[in-house]
Amino acid sequence: MCDFCRESNADKTWDAGGSHEFRISEGGLYYYDEKYGWEGIAVNFCPMCGQSLRGENDGE
Repeated sequence: MCDFCRESNADKTWDAGGSHEFRISEGGLYYYDEKYGWEGIAVNFCPMCGQSLRGENDGE
């Protein structure tokens, strides 16, 4: 895991994020928008290091 994967999976509150903050959680890449809050898309790999985000029991 790279710093992005490790930091994204740490215990963080999801109340509000910083402007254009990105996080990875449960197979999704989420970003914070001041107007709409947290939004995201499904991803299979970390966009920074390419590490698979699918667990061993997720059909892989």
